Order: sequence, then C-alpha cells, then structure tokens
Amino acid sequence: MRIPFIFSTYLLLTTAYALANEETTPPKVVEVITAAPADLRQSVRLFGTVHAKREVTLVAEVDGVLDTTFPAGAKVEKGQVFATLDNPDTKKSYELAQGNEKIALEQYNRAQGLNAKHQAVSQKTVEIARSRWIDANQGTLKAKVDYEKTQFEAPFSGILGVFKMREGAYVQKGDRIVTLYDPNELVLEFEIPAKFLQTDVRKAIVKEKLYTTVRTQGVVDTQTNTAPAYLDLEGCETCLVGTVIDIDLVIKEAPQTLFVPSESIFMEGKDSFVYVIVGTKAKKRKVQVGFEDSGKVQLIAGIKAGEQIVSRNPGRLSDDQDIQVAKA
Repeated sequence: MRIPFIFSTYLLLTTAYALANEETTPPKVVEVITAAPADLRQSVRLFGTVHAKREVTLVAEVDGVLDTTFPAGAKVEKGQVFATLDNPDTKKSYELAQGNEKIALEQYNRAQGLNAKHQAVSQKTVEIARSRWIDANQGTLKAKVDYEKTQFEAPFSGILGVFKMREGAYVQKGDRIVTLYDPNELVLEFEIPAKFLQTDVRKAIVKEKLYTTVRTQGVVDTQTNTAPAYLDLEGCETCLVGTVIDIDLVIKEAPQTLFVPSESIFMEGKDSFVYVIVGTKAKKRKVQVGFEDSGKVQLIAGIKAGEQIVSRNPGRLSDDQDIQVAKA
C-alpha cells in the first residue's frame, strides 16, 4: 500500500512550507507612544453670547433730525458728544432765553449803578430788575436742559454700536438711537444643561485660554432644563460684543494621569486592551480606562509610566506578534 507513504510525504511537505513561510514573514511595523503623565480635562462644548458688563442704550428725549459725528464702532471718551438731534424750535428757544437773560442782567446792573451813584432809581426798581434777571436766568437753565436733550453725550468711555436710526432720519421721542459699551469688561452668557450641574463647574476654556470664574445662578429653567451661567472674559481681545462663541465647560479633571490615544485601545467583550512593546514583541494587555479628552483616554490601571504602547491600528496585530518600531 503506497497511500500512507504518499499521505506522510504530503504532511511533511506542508509542515515544511508553513515553517519556511513563518520564518520569512517580516515583523509588523508599528507606531508607539511612551506612557507619561499629563493633565487631562473632559469638557462639553457649549455656546455663549459676549456682552459688555457696562453698556447703555441711549434713547431720544426730544424729536429731531439725527446727525452723527462719530460712526458705528468708533471709540468715544466720557463726556464727548457723538450725535445730535436738529430741532430748530429747541435751539431757537435756548438762544432766545440766553438773549433775554443777557438783557435782564444788563438792566439789573444799570439799575444797581444808578441807585448807588445818584439815587436816580429807587431800591424797589433795583429789586424788580433783579427779580426779572433771576426769572430770565431760570428760563435759560430750562431752555438749556431742553437743548442738551438734543446732544448725545457719552456717559463713559467706550465703543459705539450700530446706530438703530440712519443719519438724517427724523427721530421721535422714545426712539432708540445707539448702544454704548465698555469693551474692557466683557462677560460671556451661556446655558449649562442641568445634568452637568452635579459637578463643581467652575472652569472653562474659551479661545484656548483656561478661565476659572464660571458663575451659575443655581436655578434650573424647567422648560429648557438649563441654568444661566456667566464667565468674565478678561483679556480676550478677539471677543466682540454680540458675537456667539464656543465655550468648553470642564466637567472632569485628572491631573498628572497616564493616558493613551483612543485609537490604541481595542475591545474584547466589555474589556479594554492595548498592545505593549516587550522587546521585539507586541503583548496584549488588559487595561482599566477612565474618561476621554480630545482623543486621549485616561489610564487608571494596567500600564506603568515609561512603557511603550502601540498607538495606532491595533486590529492588525495579534498577541506575542513580532514587531518593528517605526522610526520617528
């Protein structure tokens, strides 16, 4: 019978081929990362609106035609007039009152002089002239107040917003004209979902800067299930009033903790694993992980500082596989 001999020869050849193929299979080239401690933060992306802590909307107190002396976005100093309302009646009344006061004062001074030198007029006449001058002065003060209502004066130094009425428009009493705000003191107003209020949310990242002054009202809106929150934006030169910007609210922190890239972890059932470099081998190891921060996963247990871990594509490896570390 030659069949057993043929079968034995086949097995020997197959085994030899497999061994030869195994010996010639090159090691897998892998990228690695060295486990080292770092500060990790888990955050949630929210949105908020930038407001000025100090701002005022100026409203017309009289009717008139709007004349602006500064454009929107201009910086004005405290006390500077940046717009006026052309109201001929108000201006004419003020000028007339000033003229009447001037005449009354001249008459009073003349009566005083005549009474003092020659007694040409009685003291009663002097008192009457004085009373007329006082009445004229009061009329001037009232007309001045009415005239000043046509002048828009900055109550503090700041930036003019967009005018709500165009130049040359006829403005009526009560119309909103423009908002003046102080760009040096800004606050970000946003809403925090109630589920994040269980932690001490005091930190947030805005435009890559970490802030630690988040304030909440502690009251949740039952309709939106959110709570109003505020953040002082100190030194944010690129934050513009009225704009909506991103805010990353910090909800978890782990100072100086080990981490691995999220793509270095693979799952088997409910367990997490990574490949650790031991000599020229990739060894599968079970790890305990925490939260993720921008593609970095916290390592709670299973890895020691200084160990090298396969950082990408663990799915193409197997336990105890030969590897070659890629050159940086």
